[in-house]
Amino acid sequence: RQGLKVVIAADRDLAGYRRALDLHTRLRRRAAQVVIVLAALHADKSDITDHLAAGLWQPGEPFGGLTVVGLDELHALA
Repeated sequence: RQGLKVVIAADRDLAGYRRALDLHTRLRRRAAQVVIVLAALHADKSDITDHLAAGLWQPGEPFGGLTVVGLDELHALA
């Protein structure tokens, strides 16, 4: 654990949730912190590109206003 901080931006679909969980499992042993975020849009299949296109990026907010999601919530979605 080298003090690395990793952010995983997951797509809002089953494949995106599962990929984020897989990446989290792989990275948590190597990084000091792993955070998973989702687009603030709740539409199916939305991603960071949709978040930006909708004008939701907030430079003053942590992770630009993307929604931080916990592992329990992500497991429930997957």
